[in-house]
Amino acid sequence: MMKVTKKVLSVVLMLAILLTAVSPAWADEAAYSSWAIQVLNEGEKYGIYPLEWYTEGFLSTIDAAHLSTLLDKVDQKLAVIADKAEFTGRIATNGTTRGAVLANYYNLLGEYGLVSKGEWTTFLHENGIVNGTGSGLNLDAECTLEQAVIFGINTIGYAYEKLEQGGKGVFWRVENGDTTVYLLGSIHVGSSDQYPLNTEVKSAFDTADALLVEADLLNPYGGLDYFRSKAFYTDGTTLKDHIDAALYSEVEKVFEQYGLDVSIYGTLKPWALANELNVLAMTQTASSEEGATESAGGANYGIDLYFTINAYLTGKPVVELEGVAYQTDLFDGLSEEFQSSYLGAIVDGILNPAEAGETDSSDLLQEWLTLWIDGDIDGFTESFNQATTGESNELNDMLFGKRDQDMAAKVMEILNSNEKATYFVVVGAGHFINPENMIKVLESNGFTVERVFE
Repeated sequence: MMKVTKKVLSVVLMLAILLTAVSPAWADEAAYSSWAIQVLNEGEKYGIYPLEWYTEGFLSTIDAAHLSTLLDKVDQKLAVIADKAEFTGRIATNGTTRGAVLANYYNLLGEYGLVSKGEWTTFLHENGIVNGTGSGLNLDAECTLEQAVIFGINTIGYAYEKLEQGGKGVFWRVENGDTTVYLLGSIHVGSSDQYPLNTEVKSAFDTADALLVEADLLNPYGGLDYFRSKAFYTDGTTLKDHIDAALYSEVEKVFEQYGLDVSIYGTLKPWALANELNVLAMTQTASSEEGATESAGGANYGIDLYFTINAYLTGKPVVELEGVAYQTDLFDGLSEEFQSSYLGAIVDGILNPAEAGETDSSDLLQEWLTLWIDGDIDGFTESFNQATTGESNELNDMLFGKRDQDMAAKVMEILNSNEKATYFVVVGAGHFINPENMIKVLESNGFTVERVFE
């Protein structure tokens, strides 16, 4: 069985960074206010509260334990971008009223030098941390868990915007006449460390007339049924019938380790099971050490999914460059030999974590996430290409080449449309930084592609 060295690891990570993560998701019945969906979607990505809170009295008065957890998480997000200093303007915080909870957030901002002189509630209102209602800020009313979460989300958003911080990504802009196209490279398995995004990235999306992605996973007619029909064996056989006994024995150990139902996962084809285990393995440790609740949702932190959800919430059209069915066929077209090798590499990496001197998948993914957050295109390009140079022709042929040419052709069609419009394109970052990438295709056809962050 293959050891997860950097060479084999690049197979694992290229698939994570270049192909949309298609994984099953389950959710308990949740309770939240319909008006809050958009801001909660934003806040979920910050990693300041677990999704389980939606089913734990989210609309009830917050208790001391939940408030303490929330304040600690917000404090951690602020500590990433600012240093604490002496603060003498603290406001008393007693109880669980809206005023008391807001005072806690004001004090946090004050500790990081992020408040200005003047009446504290006016400051919070003017900077969008609390919006209030027609009857005012209702400071004496009991604060619900939902309201406290939203105040925390707004506190982080204010601080990151004020200090011009947030994930910058690998981000370009290309224009032709009145047509503008933004190109953002995604890591499909992400981390809360990437959020909030830099204001310039979010503003570009806000001004866009449409979002273009590899595959729209939120479209109920977008090919998920096709994915399932290809990912599972439908002829009465199971995985055990298609891989050697030694590998299957190792797979069973992984099933036990992750508590996976063999009656379900044991009917997946090697490529589909490898993808599922790949996501599970990387997201256990890829995020900052914020606990299993956050890391287990790593695929939900993907940049493409983030913008797709935002597009749906704001009524922005979503256009597929490839689609789930197309990407499914890419995997299903891999040779049985390669599928088995890919599964073996993933399983070996889970059961035999990288030893001293070897490269661990989570370490390399974290390196890429850090470079992505900093907007370090050169560093990201160097690291990615070092990790992926010299891989099998079968894998490279699937991931690069024709896919880059085809997606670049669709972008050029938009640029040549003479429309007065703006488009926001999100595809796997590797498509913009591999040796024969989409950027080079655009430039070779006469377009000037500029980095948004220099």
